[in-house]
Amino acid sequence: LNVQKTFPLRWKDIGVLLEGRLGSFFYSAYLGNGLAESENLSQSQQFEDNNADKGKGGRVGVALSERMEVAYSYYRGKYDEGNRRHLVLQGVDLIWSEESFELLAEYSRAGLENPENFMAGKAEGYFIQLSFQAERLQPVLCYQRMKYQDSFHGPGFAGPDAQGEGISEEKSRWALGLRYFFAPSCLLKFEYDFNREKGAELKDNIFSVQLALSF
Repeated sequence: LNVQKTFPLRWKDIGVLLEGRLGSFFYSAYLGNGLAESENLSQSQQFEDNNADKGKGGRVGVALSERMEVAYSYYRGKYDEGNRRHLVLQGVDLIWSEESFELLAEYSRAGLENPENFMAGKAEGYFIQLSFQAERLQPVLCYQRMKYQDSFHGPGFAGPDAQGEGISEEKSRWALGLRYFFAPSCLLKFEYDFNREKGAELKDNIFSVQLALSF
């Protein structure tokens, strides 16, 4: 949920990227057009820059062992056409992979400067995912949570002179999954998501089946 809500899911940018490693420490730094102001953060993808500012960011981390690493990510850039208000993204992630299991975890938050008469926007969330390997079977368990508050953007937003309805979301999800490997290049995936939203009684649980073949 936090990945889906706090930035474009397939974020692409035009700019420059530098990556490197010093022993167990690794880093990346980038400069690009950055994100634009939109109805919500997940729709802020752009290619032509909408202002005179560039998005700046990077990621630094350390490999605690051959199978575990932790890292911190940071992004900052002005996102409105008036070139006045900043968007800041931060995140912490953990990867721990052993022969019999894998643990993935991430916490992310976003801070948006809004016009003077509106409170700053804020989105934050996290997920923890654990998977096990048992021959051809791989059970997966994941818990996700996200809270998004923004009084200026939201549905109907069309620029600084046409504010939206605002955003107020607080969601959580338990995801149960199972992967079955017919062969190293072929797997069948089952997933069931238990979705919950604060203040709403919605029956929007999701069951999905997927067949994947690589060659």
